[in-house]
Amino acid sequence: MLVEGITTKMKGFSGYVVALFAILIFGDTAYIAYFNSFFGEGLMLIAMLYISASLLLIYQNRYNDYWMLALFFVSSLLLITTKQQNAPVAIVIGMLGLLLLFIKKNKAFRIWTASALGAIVLTGVLMYAFIPETFVTINQYQTMTRGVILNTEEPEKDLKDMGINEQFALLKGTTYFQKYKMVETDSPFMEENFYRHFGFVPVLEFYISHPNTLLQMLNLSAEHAFTIRPLEMGNYEKSAGKPFGAKTGFFTLYSTVKHNASPSSFGMIVLFALAVILGYSRGSIQKWRLGDFRGLVRLDLVLILVGTSFAVLLTTIVGDGEADLAKHEFLFNVCFDILILMILASLTEFTWEQIAKRRAKKHV
Repeated sequence: MLVEGITTKMKGFSGYVVALFAILIFGDTAYIAYFNSFFGEGLMLIAMLYISASLLLIYQNRYNDYWMLALFFVSSLLLITTKQQNAPVAIVIGMLGLLLLFIKKNKAFRIWTASALGAIVLTGVLMYAFIPETFVTINQYQTMTRGVILNTEEPEKDLKDMGINEQFALLKGTTYFQKYKMVETDSPFMEENFYRHFGFVPVLEFYISHPNTLLQMLNLSAEHAFTIRPLEMGNYEKSAGKPFGAKTGFFTLYSTVKHNASPSSFGMIVLFALAVILGYSRGSIQKWRLGDFRGLVRLDLVLILVGTSFAVLLTTIVGDGEADLAKHEFLFNVCFDILILMILASLTEFTWEQIAKRRAKKHV
C-alpha cells in the first residue's frame, strides 16, 4: 500500500523502480530479523508503514476517505500501544493530523476525524500514565547514570542541582542490570533517596537548562540513530554453531550502506530534515490559499515523520539515557527510511519525465 500511495500517478516503469527500492529498504534483513523475535519493533514497522500509506492514499484520493481514516486510526493506535516509549508520538500525530479535518467539508467526516485524533492523543496519555513501576525504575536509573551525569565532569554538582545526594555520582556510567552493583537498584533506600527526586519532566528541565549536556547526548544519540539491528540480536539458532550475536550478511546492502554513510551528528540530521521539509513544501502556500487541503497531506506526512523522528531522539535520551540506543531508536530508522523512499521516488519520477521529454524531442 505504501508503494501504491507513492506511485499512483507515476508513469511507465518508474513505479516498478520505486517498488524495487521499497524491497531493498524494508526487505533488508536488519528489519526482517525483528519478526523472528519477541520484540515489538516488527509491529511498529508495520504500523508506521500503514500510517504513511493511508495518508499518501488520502493525498492521491485513491480510495474511500473513511476507510483510509480508519486505517490511519487503527495503525496509530497499534504504534502507540506497542511500546510505552511511543506515547509522545501520539501528540505528534494528533496535532499534525488536524489537517485531515479540512480535506472534506462533510460534517460527519470531520466528526469522525476529530474523534479519531482525540482517541489517539488520549491513548498516548494513558500509555504514559500506566507505565509499570518496574519500567519506571529501570528508566529512571539509566536516565541519570547513562544520561544526565554520563558525560559531565562535575556529576556531584549536577546531582545537587536536581536535589539528589551527591554521593550517587559514584553510579555514573553504570546500568540497572549489570552483574556487580554498587547498590541494590530496586531497594527501598534507592526509592527514598534517589528515584523519588526526579522524573521525566525534571530531567527534561535539566537538559533545557544545560544545553551543552543536551547537545552532547543528542550527538551521542545521532551516532547510533542509523543502526537498525541492536548488537545483541543475532540471526542464527544455537544449532548453527555460530558465535552469540552473529549476524548474516545476506540481503543487508541497504542497512550496511546506511550505517556507514549516514550523518553522525545531530546537526546534520536537523539539516536533512529542513531540506526534506522545504523540498516538499513547494507550492504549499498556493494550495493553502486555494483551500486544496488534500494537496497538503503529503507535506503533512513528511512533518509527521520528521516530528516523530525528533520525538524518538529526545524521548530516548530523556527517558533512558544512552542505554540500548540502537533498539530504542528503531522508529527513527523507520521514519527516516520512509522519507528516503519518498525522495528516491521523486527523483525517479523526475528522471523518467526528463527521459520522456528527450524521447519526444527526438521524434519531433
